[in-house]
Amino acid sequence: GDGAMEMVPPYLQLAEANLGLGRFQQAEEFLSLANWSVLKNPDCSNAIRSQLHRNFGKLYSAKGKLDEALQELAKDIYCSSLEVGPEHVDTSAGYYHMASIFYTQHRIENALAFYDKVVDIWYKFLASVRNDTELAESLSESQLQEGMDILRWRTTASRLRARFTPSTSAQSIRRQETCSRC
Repeated sequence: GDGAMEMVPPYLQLAEANLGLGRFQQAEEFLSLANWSVLKNPDCSNAIRSQLHRNFGKLYSAKGKLDEALQELAKDIYCSSLEVGPEHVDTSAGYYHMASIFYTQHRIENALAFYDKVVDIWYKFLASVRNDTELAESLSESQLQEGMDILRWRTTASRLRARFTPSTSAQSIRRQETCSRC
């Protein structure tokens, strides 16, 4: 019925699909339906809340509403941190999307700080996967794709740092070299 929690995951999937197709009005309608259900069910999981806020953040970013996008992504990170912790790969996607917005806004230092956070989280995750292959299998296809996108940005972030900071720290260089061996 109206406000049923079992409808939220399909609404979120439909919203993501429409976002990917550039159909922002339809995406916003599905996100609004999901939001209504979440509001009517205060015991909703933080994982669902995180997905909802992340999708609103991505929608607002695509529409050029960058301040609203940052607010939604901050809520995403908060909910994801409550669910799985602030250093989890699930949470890193929120940091990544915020970094991308900061980059778009030419707030390079903020973008670099968030990209560094994301790379650090993924580096630790990939290092732990070496010893626990089941951990890698626990990720969904979209999480793996998001991880690949994030790690591609590592090179771009390194170039940005070289252009916008007087010197790159030795620790950052070591981490990048080690991460490229993963």
